[in-house]
Amino acid sequence: MIYTKRIILVLVIILGLCLAMSACNRRNGREQAPPDTPTASEPLPDDSIKWEPGWSWQSQYVNFRTDRDTVYSGEYSIVVDNTYFNDAWAAVKYPVIPNSMYRISAMVKVENFLANPNDSIGGASIGIAGTFYQSSRHTTGQWTRLELEFPSREMTEMAIALRNGNSSATSSGTAYFSDIRIEKAETVTSTEWKILALIFLNLDAPGFPPESLNDEDVQHIRETIGMIKDSLASISGGLMKINLIDFDVLDEPIRVLNPGTNSTNHEAISRILDERLVGDNYSHIILVTPLGNVAQGWSGLGGMVYRNIGISEIHRVSGERFGFPSTPPFPDAVFVHEILHDLERISKEINPNTADLHDNDTFGYRDAQDEWRAWYTAYMRNTLPGGKGLDRRAYVVYQRKGNFQSVEPY
Repeated sequence: MIYTKRIILVLVIILGLCLAMSACNRRNGREQAPPDTPTASEPLPDDSIKWEPGWSWQSQYVNFRTDRDTVYSGEYSIVVDNTYFNDAWAAVKYPVIPNSMYRISAMVKVENFLANPNDSIGGASIGIAGTFYQSSRHTTGQWTRLELEFPSREMTEMAIALRNGNSSATSSGTAYFSDIRIEKAETVTSTEWKILALIFLNLDAPGFPPESLNDEDVQHIRETIGMIKDSLASISGGLMKINLIDFDVLDEPIRVLNPGTNSTNHEAISRILDERLVGDNYSHIILVTPLGNVAQGWSGLGGMVYRNIGISEIHRVSGERFGFPSTPPFPDAVFVHEILHDLERISKEINPNTADLHDNDTFGYRDAQDEWRAWYTAYMRNTLPGGKGLDRRAYVVYQRKGNFQSVEPY
């Protein structure tokens, strides 16, 4: 197939994206998402409590214990004490019902927190082992409630990860987790997605030249994102439907970038994201940012998760237009591609045998003018040999209905 230099560059960029940001991502030999199987076998000292050490990046720098004196209101706290910059978590398993919405919560505080100056900001959080679902991070000595809602999908058992530190965000300090709860709610499902699209107009980050998008850029971005409704419905053969796209244009600049990729640090814009997520059942978040000149060649990033929602990021340079040579034209290809990375992540949680989004050459999708669309069609409709396309259950979105009820551990 004859590619222009730009197509080759874009494919190299996106391949690098998969290696850098997908669920198989490793940095310094550690998983970005906590693995399902704990690597430590010794129970916590108090046998009456059903928690155990789960995993640590550097086991020599963590101490796990229970504490019946430093608590919020419950009988005990689980303590994950990082004596040096580390990423570690303790865990407990709960039985869960598939295709249901759950909420986990805990009161959390961190004493003597210190962030690794070479990483993003870490801290204490709660999440689901083996997935990217994770709450906000807490870094102070004041008790704060952390919570996270998530779908069980095909799980019949899950493990809460009480985490101190994070991938590419190691930290030291003593994290206390008290009043830990898991609750279940009635759930409704559909395949109609609701997307939140945030367009950031400005970059004002230390060490980088300021960048901006103008009104003409915004109009082009909105028009291009609007095309994904028809594209995804057509390519998937009706398996996926975008029911609504909510747009918001923000003057507030991006001020913190991630080391390495120079992409947006999501924790640094958590206030903006959280304010817009309250009360809305969004299925995916699209960020469009003016980082095209500073993002280390990344035109798009996908396969990421903010709290429990897939998030993708598209980097632009003012005046540039979307689209690559294709017949018929496919101007929204980069948006479709990054959303497919999110579906790839979900499908692999359900069926680990799902092919990588970048396996098109392996399955013979090459040497065609419209290769992207043809490959995406086979991938989304799962017509690949061995059923290695997207699992149809990956299209299902979950919404909570009614109140939560407590669930007990084994």
